Amino acid sequence: MLKLTIDQPNGSRIIIECSDPQSYSDIIASVSTNLFSANLQGISISDLPDTAILYETNSGPPTASFNHDNFSQFCHNLEPISDMQRVVVVTEGARRFLGIEQVSRHELESLFSAVSWPKPHNFLLTLRNAGSKKFGWLRRVPGNSGYYTVTDKGQQKILPETGSSR
Repeated sequence: MLKLTIDQPNGSRIIIECSDPQSYSDIIASVSTNLFSANLQGISISDLPDTAILYETNSGPPTASFNHDNFSQFCHNLEPISDMQRVVVVTEGARRFLGIEQVSRHELESLFSAVSWPKPHNFLLTLRNAGSKKFGWLRRVPGNSGYYTVTDKGQQKILPETGSSR
């Protein structure tokens, strides 16, 4: 899976995702060409292969330290005990405070480091277990292999005092 994220000076974010390895070089070439020819108004990506998904978010001016502080405080206030609970907490915290709508094991490694939590021995297994029928705290993102979001059941079991902010 190729995922490119471009944060623009105006605070919006362009995200390009593609699961077709044959298209990776076309996407990189298109992004490179557009980046080098970008004007001062921002970046516009065009001529991407049909296998790529492009979306843009307009999140306003970046406030990374503010969001990071709130994210860290959110995670530590909940005091999850198990690895699966920690995964649910950082997944929801990333959605609420960092604008990360879905996570894979790659994002989780960075998120765990950001809050100084010990990393599970195997993030992938932890994700799968939290998303299993037995627990049901996470769900797979359709069409985006390896990515998960928190379910309503995960909200109720792991984040009950925070309420749902979906």
